[in-house]
Amino acid sequence: MAKRRKNKGGLAAAILCLFMAAVTLMQGGRVDLPAVSDALDEVGDALSSMGQVPAEPVEGLFELVALDIGQGDSFLLRTKEKAVLIDTGEAEYADEVLEVLDRYGVEQLDLAIASHMHSDHMGGMADVIDAVPVKTFLMTELPESMTPTSRVYENLLTALEQSPETEVVPARPGDTYPLGEGVTLTILGPVAEYDDLNLTSVVCRVDAGDRSFLFTGDMEKQAEQDLIREGADLSADVLKVGHHGANTSSTAAFLEEVNPVCSVISVGEGNSYGHPKAPVLERLTEYGPVYRTDLLGEIRVCTDGVALWVESENGEREDLL
Repeated sequence: MAKRRKNKGGLAAAILCLFMAAVTLMQGGRVDLPAVSDALDEVGDALSSMGQVPAEPVEGLFELVALDIGQGDSFLLRTKEKAVLIDTGEAEYADEVLEVLDRYGVEQLDLAIASHMHSDHMGGMADVIDAVPVKTFLMTELPESMTPTSRVYENLLTALEQSPETEVVPARPGDTYPLGEGVTLTILGPVAEYDDLNLTSVVCRVDAGDRSFLFTGDMEKQAEQDLIREGADLSADVLKVGHHGANTSSTAAFLEEVNPVCSVISVGEGNSYGHPKAPVLERLTEYGPVYRTDLLGEIRVCTDGVALWVESENGEREDLL
């Protein structure tokens, strides 16, 4: 995948290339068609970007953007100082993820997290690392017996090898990452070793002033129970629902610990799994509203450290706290 970060020098070179090609054709000569094609792409990218509205600055202290990328997960976390990406969805959605990063003015990712090694969560991560500078990349350290052999995993390893500026770190419960004044991301799990990749999902909480956000990947019942047993602080105002709303996750005991004001589900419209499941939705709605990407498209959840509000793709805003 080509780098998306284009500079002014590249655009000028592209225009010069097209000019020289035109002169050559007028003189009856032959032109380098691949070079002309690349130049047209460069100019096209520049022209399309001219019509884009500049990204608004972060409203408040912290915002979560749930991307609309089908049956998968991808979340952009922003403060005034830093940007974090949790997952990318399938590889086919990499361009959509990069477009969102562009739209929000993200020039660098301070932290990228692959919640676990399933393609609907990290399939496009290699393309993101190829296209955008990433300071720190975080994932669960797996035993050799669980190391994936998939193409997307191999692509991820290759991208990391070719990005020496990126520090690769394992997910360690208790580790904290400051995201700006008054905002901290804390790793909560996994707290045990598992033989199921879903259970190895990185679990983290963002505390922003008085508000908190919990991200669970595809964590299922066993890992939920282990976190509760270990005494992890799971309380959060906003819950990123585990495993797209599958019956395997979001148990009653877990939700009692979280006690969310609202929940966000990233899920594909009309998906073949029937996600989110009705019993899960029933449990979630006992606590507060549930926002779904299959129904609302891209979703933003924002806080100034006290107030909490949600904005959907159609521009509607709902104040929660």
